[in-house]
Amino acid sequence: MNLFIIGNGFDRAHGLATNYEDFRQYVLEIDPTFHDRIFSIYEGAFPRYYENPLGDVSIDPHTKKEIDEDFKLWSDIEKHMSYVNDNIILSVDSNLELEDTCEQDDVYTDTFNEYLAKIFSDVKEKLEEYLKKWISKVSTKNITKRTSKILSQEDENEELDLFLTFNYTNLLEDSYNIESSQILHIHGEVNKTPLIIGHNNYKKIEELERELSDLNDRRWVGEDEDGIPIENDESNEEIGERLKLEHLKNYYEETIKNTEECLSDNKYFFNWINSVQNIYVIGHGFGNVDIPYFEKIVKSTNKNVKWHIYYHEEKKAEEYKKKANDLGIEESNLFILPSSEFFDI
Repeated sequence: MNLFIIGNGFDRAHGLATNYEDFRQYVLEIDPTFHDRIFSIYEGAFPRYYENPLGDVSIDPHTKKEIDEDFKLWSDIEKHMSYVNDNIILSVDSNLELEDTCEQDDVYTDTFNEYLAKIFSDVKEKLEEYLKKWISKVSTKNITKRTSKILSQEDENEELDLFLTFNYTNLLEDSYNIESSQILHIHGEVNKTPLIIGHNNYKKIEELERELSDLNDRRWVGEDEDGIPIENDESNEEIGERLKLEHLKNYYEETIKNTEECLSDNKYFFNWINSVQNIYVIGHGFGNVDIPYFEKIVKSTNKNVKWHIYYHEEKKAEEYKKKANDLGIEESNLFILPSSEFFDI
């Protein structure tokens, strides 16, 4: 039995316009206001992944051309979802010109809460809605096969190959005639299940929880003679700072990609792969957000299983090798190969 782990590079190799730049163009077309809003939320927060020798523009080291900020953001939107531009909410003026008295606390809290809620409102919902609409327009009909390694199961006596795909499309079903029972769409399937998009920045959530805990500790000034905690009156500014942190934390919690839940919901599949002899990884970049799935696969399969990991760019070979080593895959069972050896048709 073989296990194929399929990433977006697989769809792209078949000519499908399924990268996040294609998604960005779709969002820009149907909702330019939301497109600009997304950029403002993440602007300045995402790392600079490209060389910047002049210090004033971002340069692609391969083409030597300036990289568009929108492209850098949307080319790996899930990674950048984990780095919100905190200033968009932390710089909001906590003074809403309400009288700074205890009697105004409830009014102030409700008003400021409503104001802050608009900053991140519907971000996840809109992204998921537009993702679903966009991917449904990508046709997988009449796509020519590009590999002989994936075979449709015609002999009932043959053990079924299994497929773990991170893609939303039905390319495997439509072009390779693979039965849906053999395939796990771990992040959802077009027109059938909800599509999952998100980040894995749990550290940021923990950091915000600590900050909120420190603020809450300062709210209590002691106990009365009956041992009941005495709460310190907060100024509007103090309330505002606490609310801003709460809304920031809510954003990170709402947009997290819950890999543990995905694994739990599909544990039958990971129990099924225990007799796999060969694993083929094609079109997947080993992004950190998906590493928990690979860890689970390593734990769920025999230690002698052969891993065949394919790269599109030669510079990725060493990176993939290191990722595999970090996962505990033994050198003798590891084969890092150019994707041309997989796409042999």
